[in-house]
Amino acid sequence: MKNILIFILFTFFFDFISAQTNKIDSLENLLKNAKEDTNKANILNTIASALRNTGDYENALNYSKQAIIIANSSLRGVGQSLNDNERASLTLAMMTEKAI
Repeated sequence: MKNILIFILFTFFFDFISAQTNKIDSLENLLKNAKEDTNKANILNTIASALRNTGDYENALNYSKQAIIIANSSLRGVGQSLNDNERASLTLAMMTEKAI
């Protein structure tokens, strides 16, 4: 019974990560043609959130920083960009602290 439960959890986790990776790939394709506006900031924020969900906090920070720069130029989406950046920063800091 324990082995079955482990198998089910592993399968669920793998499917979740695979779905996130596909989502990130699709969003990165959209990003290539996006104009420097709120839509691009929203795509960057969505990628940052998906990367954070997969545990890739450093890349999540990079995408959220890009979103902040674009959002600051239009003053729309600044809150979401700052929120994504802070959440990735805090999680990365907590993980680094636990590793020490």
